[in-house]
Amino acid sequence: MLLSINLLYTRKMIHFIKVILFCNLFLQVGIASASNSITKNIQHKITELIDDSVTGKAIVKFDKPDLLDEIEKFSQEIETISLSYIDKRNSTFEVLIKTKEKDTISVCGTYQKSVSLPTLRFSVPAGHIIQAQDLKRIFVPHSHTLFQKFVKHENDVIGMQTSKNIQSGVPISKLCVTNPILIKAGDQVSIVYAKNSVHIKTLGKALASGALNDMVKVQNISSKKIIIAKVINSDTVLIN
Repeated sequence: MLLSINLLYTRKMIHFIKVILFCNLFLQVGIASASNSITKNIQHKITELIDDSVTGKAIVKFDKPDLLDEIEKFSQEIETISLSYIDKRNSTFEVLIKTKEKDTISVCGTYQKSVSLPTLRFSVPAGHIIQAQDLKRIFVPHSHTLFQKFVKHENDVIGMQTSKNIQSGVPISKLCVTNPILIKAGDQVSIVYAKNSVHIKTLGKALASGALNDMVKVQNISSKKIIIAKVINSDTVLIN
């Protein structure tokens, strides 16, 4: 009889110790990010729950990042991970992790809706012509895009020229790309006058740089007259 009581007492103490250990997790506040695969799996599961609730991709931030590292120690005992609540007005959430011992631990945090945007795989200098292989997509907080005009589609930037240095891994501002410069100031160009059946061609000198369809100043080499013409390719401008 005494042995049975001792065994029962021992089991209750073990369960009590586990409860205490779980409760102590709430007192730990950390800033380190999780790095091991088990913790990442827990993060991934929680993020999926948020994604399903907000209908889209969310960027999740945990109030206590180290909490997940501690939960990893009890990963074999985890039975369910479920969303307790989500406050879409304040972008906060609570997830409950239940163990086989029926203990429950709460994981809280905030989230931001995100959008997928093209970005450069590597930093490029001004004057670089962007190619398809230069690009990859990343998720960025939606709030970061509200007041910025970022490129949203790859086709809008492929073949464009950077007007300034652009770092890798950041959204591409529309202000940082332009049509490629086809004619540079000082280049010799063909000046073409075309109207109805009249077609005249002469040599000129570009006085300004220009991209496709830009209007630039050119000087007629023969007459020295300065005119405004449209860039139509790398060595020709058009007057009509």
